[in-house]
Amino acid sequence: MRRVRVSTVRWYCGLGLIAVIVFLYWNFLPSSLPGSGDPHSLDTLRAAGLEEEVQRLRRQNWELRKQVDQATRRGEPRTHDSGDADSGDSGDSGDAGSGEGYWAQALADWKAWKAQRSARNRERIENMENTPVNIPAKRAHNQFVSDAVENVIKDISSQMKDKHLAELFKNCYPNTLDTTVRFSEGNNGVDFDTFVITGDINAMWLRDSTNQVWPYIRFASRDTKLQNMLKGLINRQVKSVLLDTYANAFLDNPNGHSEWRSDRTHMKGGTHERKYELDSLASVFRLCVGYYEATNDKSPFGAKWLEAMQAILRTIKEQQNPHSREYTFQRNSQHPSETLLHGIGNPGRACGMSKSHFRPSDDAGIFPFPIAANAMASHYLDLLVQHQLLKSSPETESKAIALVKQMREGIENWGIITHPIYGRIYAYEVDGLGSHLLGDDANVPSLLSLPYLGFCDSEDEVYKNTRDFLLSPRNPWFFEGSAAEGIGGPHGHGYDYIWPMSIIMRGLTSDDDEELRMCLLMLKTTQANTGFMHESFHKNGPSQYTRSWFAWANTLFGELIVRLSIDK
Repeated sequence: MRRVRVSTVRWYCGLGLIAVIVFLYWNFLPSSLPGSGDPHSLDTLRAAGLEEEVQRLRRQNWELRKQVDQATRRGEPRTHDSGDADSGDSGDSGDAGSGEGYWAQALADWKAWKAQRSARNRERIENMENTPVNIPAKRAHNQFVSDAVENVIKDISSQMKDKHLAELFKNCYPNTLDTTVRFSEGNNGVDFDTFVITGDINAMWLRDSTNQVWPYIRFASRDTKLQNMLKGLINRQVKSVLLDTYANAFLDNPNGHSEWRSDRTHMKGGTHERKYELDSLASVFRLCVGYYEATNDKSPFGAKWLEAMQAILRTIKEQQNPHSREYTFQRNSQHPSETLLHGIGNPGRACGMSKSHFRPSDDAGIFPFPIAANAMASHYLDLLVQHQLLKSSPETESKAIALVKQMREGIENWGIITHPIYGRIYAYEVDGLGSHLLGDDANVPSLLSLPYLGFCDSEDEVYKNTRDFLLSPRNPWFFEGSAAEGIGGPHGHGYDYIWPMSIIMRGLTSDDDEELRMCLLMLKTTQANTGFMHESFHKNGPSQYTRSWFAWANTLFGELIVRLSIDK
């Protein structure tokens, strides 16, 4: 027994000696070795009882960060990378690998790139003007004819000096009406119904259908048939929303077959795809607002319509909770953008904005809160309130007002970040926890399209800074090639593929004549002699393109020509 006790004591003494050595090393030895400790670190100061010094350093660090932020907003380079006083980091020395050196060089590179942009644009314009173009007359079968739209096509095309652009306009602008609209007056001639397919996909997306007819809405008061067709689309969207607010695309026949029936989500008869996208619901708002502003007609906004608006508001409110499991989705696919992590996507924290699991491109988002979709939803919901279209239900109107306020505060508080080069810009997606994704996608709503959607003015400082970023190599989805430059996205072929839609949107949000000229030339010379817009094309070879029949892009191009002809 005595031997056991002695060995036990020796064992504990050995442990104690090791503990003493470790304590002495970590608390005394490092501060005496060159470069191995910081006598001014907060932990050392706390150990010495100098809590006031700790607070002073915290205040100093905060002031340094404020100065950096203010300088960045003015477009000045970062002159000092303050580090974090709480961790004892005293900053960097300004060499090429440091934060200061990197961002100073990046800012200088961007200024040089921007200064040379006009010269590059002129060179691109000159090259495109010398590019042979063939645009065949290819108006498809007239599935729906609007006299008002036909008159606009005739008037504008006859005045266009560029006959190639004129032919492209005559092909593209009526493409939605010519090929995708299925209109019925109903049994009594008033129960109008309109189903609008996307083109080469025999299904109706809420987002696409609104955008496809949007360029015609301004002429609805001139043409009763056109106005009735739009009423029919409002009715069909109401019917679709009441079937499922979480679905993005629908079938004409409720007993029809969808290739996505095997998706692990709550699919219903009549739904083609059930990817929840906030912008789909915002597009329903937009169609109603656009129709009312053009016609001053409230007849489509009856009891069923109000029921659909209430269902939309409930869904948007539910998705303000990032932990909601009311909607789940998974798909067997080789592409991660086609499904959601654990069926619900990446985590986030409530911030006022509403979650959208998928983007306008139908790709899964990285972070749960998309800025452009929330901006679009809040803007058009606010217009529904302003036009008193929800006034028949004070409770619904009150909920709408509250949602608009919460979403806009969320965008202001979480959706705007300070970039070291561009200053205050909109993020593409955020999580409410401090993380953000920078970039943009060609599909609307996009950050580039915010003035087009009416959310902000094109001269707004944050938007202008954002636009500078989006149309630069700092945007990971901005591509420059020998054929064109523009924004693409991960959907479809992805890398190095530019979407004509982004070039059109660049034109729709610009007042610069040189930029507009370049956009029109890029659109004219990248249609691969087909006479129509496409979903995307390779930046160096437009003959490599996706989707030969994409009605939304065609009609959007027509809208650009109409706006330049009538509004500019």
